[in-house]
Amino acid sequence: MVFILLVYFLIKLFFINYVPLWDGWANSGELIHKAVSTPFDFFNFDIIGHSSFIYFFLISFLQYLNPGNIALVHIPITILTLLSIWSFYNLLKIIFDERKYKWENWLLTFLYAFFPIIISNSLHINIDYGVMVFYVIFLNLLLCRKYFFSMIAAILMISSKETGLGLYGITLLIFTAYKTILKKLKIRALRQIIISKFYFFLPPILFLARVIYIINSKKEGLWFSALKDVFSTNFGTPGFDSSVIARIPKAYFLGIFVVNFNWILSIFLLLGLLKLIYKLFIKKDKLEYTTDNGKIILLYFLFTANALFLTLYKTFTNLRYFLTLYPLMIILFGYGVIIFIPNSVIRRGIFVAVSLIFFVANFYTFDPLSRQIYGTFNFGNHKMLKITSVTGECCGYGRDQLVYNLESTAFHYLLNKIIADIRPNESTFFAYHPVVGPSIMFSFDKRTLKRTISWSNSFILNTAIWTFDYLQDKPDTIYYLEFPIDDNSAEINKYLNLYTMAEKRNYKYFDFEMNVYIFKKRMSA
Repeated sequence: MVFILLVYFLIKLFFINYVPLWDGWANSGELIHKAVSTPFDFFNFDIIGHSSFIYFFLISFLQYLNPGNIALVHIPITILTLLSIWSFYNLLKIIFDERKYKWENWLLTFLYAFFPIIISNSLHINIDYGVMVFYVIFLNLLLCRKYFFSMIAAILMISSKETGLGLYGITLLIFTAYKTILKKLKIRALRQIIISKFYFFLPPILFLARVIYIINSKKEGLWFSALKDVFSTNFGTPGFDSSVIARIPKAYFLGIFVVNFNWILSIFLLLGLLKLIYKLFIKKDKLEYTTDNGKIILLYFLFTANALFLTLYKTFTNLRYFLTLYPLMIILFGYGVIIFIPNSVIRRGIFVAVSLIFFVANFYTFDPLSRQIYGTFNFGNHKMLKITSVTGECCGYGRDQLVYNLESTAFHYLLNKIIADIRPNESTFFAYHPVVGPSIMFSFDKRTLKRTISWSNSFILNTAIWTFDYLQDKPDTIYYLEFPIDDNSAEINKYLNLYTMAEKRNYKYFDFEMNVYIFKKRMSA
């Protein structure tokens, strides 16, 4: 465990100054700045109506010491993640006998700590990550029968995003029903248990109190203010094309069970379920709260119910929406391997191989099945998945959708190299494909010329993307950044109608590459 925690810490230390992109930049560069630069109010840390005030305060409070220092956002996230890794390990010890499966528990913990979708989203500042961290802690405490402390973890989870309330209700309902059936409790005994554990009602009561307070005092919109539009689009994001919404369930399925070697976990998850059904209904094993039956059945029910809940709403196929499912998948994968491979040497060999595959998959997209299903685009010598190809949703091959491993972080480091080389001033104009969006080129430090979340002593690049057609005086020089998340040929040709290509520069970060085209206005233009 010390080795796992140390390696995780060192990897996060490497990215300590990483400034996230797209939604991650909006959350860290805009919303955190807004929260800490106004008179203190806990509800300043609610993210566009979401119930995120506790989690976002926990990752933002160090900004009061040094505003705009992104490392002071990553540090509390790392501490919370280390707590979740330790909780995950303790959860495994409850499920799999530590005396018999010590190495298996370590290897599964390694898989959780370095699971590509999880570790990449720990850097991509978002509230779904807070829900996952606190859900793992909550589930561990619940199965450890430390009920009061599990309730505290539930409050933190619900105060990360409102989906935490649904996950809390589902988990508590299934846990209570299962324990009731298992112990054959009568209604009177169950009523007494509920009365004695009255504090489990505290999280939803506090959530409701927050809603009432905001409606009556804050006069601000809440996330459910648009529920009418959501229902009218068959639980889909308003404005989405109906054909896109129809394809989203398939994309959700692939994002949970297939993407980036997840299909390996899914195979053993299914095999474990089939073997469990065989044991219970063919061999008629006794149902007990043990490693072989009880806790695993509970986890299968939790995984299924949580998956149905998290895929109910049809929106962008950002994999962060399913973060709480992946820890459960890892545990059920472990069960499938353990139940099907009795030989400990072979079993541990499989765990080692899978752990290494997923570790390497953080840095390279080499899953042949995912490549075949999604298609790929070239990012230097790397081939990344076209995550949006399944639905045809915005934008390009993906923006936040591309945060399925650490390869997407290369955009940040390449932009730092590009801006440091060009050294722009207020008259320097940049352009790039519009699908890249505006939240990637904001706030560069005036001294270091690196991306920052600070609004003091920083500058925003001049862009000619959305205003080019309306500019009376076209800039003499335009630097066009060729982001590889879409085909740039049409955009480049648009500028070539008035400009000539004076120079093409290639920038590298390890084996990632981006081109910058320098356009000079024609004399006749």
